[in-house]
Amino acid sequence: MNIRNFKFWNAAPVTQATSGGPDARSNVVQLHLDSPVDAPADLASEMPESAQSGTQPAQKVNISAGLMAAPELQEFFTRNFSGLGRHNGAHYKTQAAQTQGKAMLVSQFQNAVALVISQRQAKVDGLRNMELQTEGVCNTATGQLRL
Repeated sequence: MNIRNFKFWNAAPVTQATSGGPDARSNVVQLHLDSPVDAPADLASEMPESAQSGTQPAQKVNISAGLMAAPELQEFFTRNFSGLGRHNGAHYKTQAAQTQGKAMLVSQFQNAVALVISQRQAKVDGLRNMELQTEGVCNTATGQLRL
């Protein structure tokens, strides 16, 4: 991409006389900048230090994608199960070893799902706790937390 294709605006406002049309900045979208004022004081202490200092952006999770988008489950599904099955079948060669291997994979998947669910439940518990703290103080915040 050629950088000469981008338009850069000066700090001085652009008028119709200089640009030949309506204000050139009227179609610019102002992006929201994260600041410490945006986060409640209670939640800032629970954030990791890297997210508080601003050195590394916090990893955003798409909640609408569901549990299958969780990094723990993505990591589980990137493993080479076919290669593991070939290896174990060539070395152990018994029906009992196959049954035990299947049970091991099922339990590893269940552990990964339980971890994701416990993380989500901890978030829900934190929001319910915050809802109880704001009840009677700020009706708007309490309503948003209930939502």
